[in-house]
Amino acid sequence: MVLVLGGLQVMTECNPGVMSGFLVVARLVMLGGLAMMLGGVFVVLCCLFVMLVNLDLSHFVLPDIGWK
Repeated sequence: MVLVLGGLQVMTECNPGVMSGFLVVARLVMLGGLAMMLGGVFVVLCCLFVMLVNLDLSHFVLPDIGWK
């Protein structure tokens, strides 16, 4: 592990473009995590909306149609 990190340090000191590439990858990983988190929140909100609509329909509309 130390050898890998030492080699990485030497590589980034010799070629500054490698460090900027690592920063781009880090930003993409952060954006991916943010997108997954927002997607999860969106799914939860959609499920809550569907649940409320079903509850609303089953308690207010369907009994009027005719549960005799």
